[in-house]
Amino acid sequence: ARELNIPLDFGSAWRVICRGYSEHIDLPWMEFQVDGKITKRCFPALAGAGMDARACERVDWETKKRSGQFAYLLAGFQTLREELPAFSVKTQEKTIERADLVMFGNGHMYGGPFDIFPHADLQDGKVDAIVAERVQAWRLGEYAQAVLTGNLPALSGVHYLQSSSYELTALDDLRVPVQLDGDTMGQLPGKVTVQKQALEMVMGKRE
Repeated sequence: ARELNIPLDFGSAWRVICRGYSEHIDLPWMEFQVDGKITKRCFPALAGAGMDARACERVDWETKKRSGQFAYLLAGFQTLREELPAFSVKTQEKTIERADLVMFGNGHMYGGPFDIFPHADLQDGKVDAIVAERVQAWRLGEYAQAVLTGNLPALSGVHYLQSSSYELTALDDLRVPVQLDGDTMGQLPGKVTVQKQALEMVMGKRE
């Protein structure tokens, strides 16, 4: 709702919907593997691989029903104690040979109110990505502060990418999970592409 300028309270949101104003936004797609077969699905908002997706796998459904986003934070802390499988990230502009985590965003927000992708544009034909070479438990405080202040791309070992296509390849033949909009879907290898302004969405008018 925040990305589309729709208020969070029901009454105001319904009034925006009834006005019927809409725009066309980009529609990202991710190709990945499920049981050895290639699968392709769209993700209007978010996707990820590595630690991000592993945390989604660990989310307890009952905890999620009771506490919402807290369930993902708890799963993330638990995942920090694991040995994470690595993978590479390749775009036309840049290659990152080893990473523990990649997060993709069509818009600014990731995991609720956090502005993780400061340069994202829903209509630019690109998907923004945060790539962390290594996710280390001892840097947890640093990560948390960077997320809260919107400075995650400034951390050492973290890359901010914008591209119309990505290739993700697991290293050492290890399983690297994939998630789309918070739900675990499959594993790498994978590709991310985008259909420019392919999805019409009702939204609030921007200033």
